[in-house]
Amino acid sequence: MNLYRPKFTDRKSGQLRETPRWYIDFRDHHGTRQRFAGSEDKHETRELGRMIEDLVRCRRRAVQPKDRLWAWLMALPVDVQGKLVGLDLADKAWFTALSHSERLSDWVDEYERWLRTSRTRTGFLRSTKHVNTVMTKLHAIVDGCGFQTWADIRKSAVESYVGGLSVSLRTLDGYIAAVKAFCTWAVDDERAEYSPLQKLNRVSVPDKERRRPLSFDEVCKMLSATVRERRRYSMTGLERAVLYRLAIETGFRRNELAHLTVGCFNLDDATVSLAAEFCKDRRDAQQPITMALASALRGFLRGKGPAACGRTTPP
Repeated sequence: MNLYRPKFTDRKSGQLRETPRWYIDFRDHHGTRQRFAGSEDKHETRELGRMIEDLVRCRRRAVQPKDRLWAWLMALPVDVQGKLVGLDLADKAWFTALSHSERLSDWVDEYERWLRTSRTRTGFLRSTKHVNTVMTKLHAIVDGCGFQTWADIRKSAVESYVGGLSVSLRTLDGYIAAVKAFCTWAVDDERAEYSPLQKLNRVSVPDKERRRPLSFDEVCKMLSATVRERRRYSMTGLERAVLYRLAIETGFRRNELAHLTVGCFNLDDATVSLAAEFCKDRRDAQQPITMALASALRGFLRGKGPAACGRTTPP
């Protein structure tokens, strides 16, 4: 390490002068000669140089600074921390202030890539529809609140934005869930120490109406009326009646019904099976049906291969 003050020629007097600030000349962990600006105090600059030499030794050994050196790094001004990062003498992840100054839009883009490529605890990828819904709500909040960096995120700003939306309570709760999940991801990914929306409460969504199962008479009336109806959704009234009955007996949801193929039906045992990737709970499902329904299905499935799928979307 070498301390020096660069010399320059004064334009007015033409005399050779020294800069008031001291500089440090050293070689980094790559063996490259570097120059780092110190202060006007020589002893203070020498101490800075010693710390930089300790950093170089840490980088050579590929270890993270500890104790006194770490405390010194954390106490540095943000601009000095940035210079050390620029010289590859420190990692940006060490400094919260530097990480928080990154564009929030970059974090949002990386979060979307993570949603699309990572797997859930059940081992399945998230559906495209789900990811698109979440990202639409997240982008709306980030843009609507004018958040540019992580440090801009405020609980009160999010509350004011979602409070002005003319949407149902369930949809409003979806907005809050989307932005809270993003902040939780940032903390889990060690981009931030804590979530600024940790105390943001979700919306309590009351049931609009108390649901109940259809009675036997109501089911009969619905199926009888459907059979007599005209063709809809590329299906005859009879076909829709069979589909409704299948939904009632199996409990499969709309999207689950749409993924049933001929191979899913075992009419001899009167069961219907569906792979976990198409089930909402991501578990293989096998539901029993009545022999009467199994007999009715034989006519619909006759002559079709195991992979044939009635991809007509259930109404």
